[in-house]
Amino acid sequence: EDDSGYAGMEHFYDTFKCVADLDDSDYVDCRFAFKIPNNVGSLVGWSVDWEVVLQPRMTVIRSDHQRTRRVDGLNRLVWYFDGNRESRASVDFTVKMPRAD
Repeated sequence: EDDSGYAGMEHFYDTFKCVADLDDSDYVDCRFAFKIPNNVGSLVGWSVDWEVVLQPRMTVIRSDHQRTRRVDGLNRLVWYFDGNRESRASVDFTVKMPRAD
């Protein structure tokens, strides 16, 4: 989580796309996704621990996270992958969030 306003985590994801919510013009539905490349997945010993902190007024529409935990009143989507047991990993979630104008 980077609260500085300078982070561009959307650039990390393979997919980053927001579309207007047709039922509520004050919200957008945003999908974020990435997959571990095959050349990394074939390496022994890699691991990925990923956490997305849902901000107030954000709701999950769809996600492939393994678990959710609540810290300081905020829900966190959690993913974890161990390269010693798995050869691939993906993080994929869609959230409804207030439109930023």
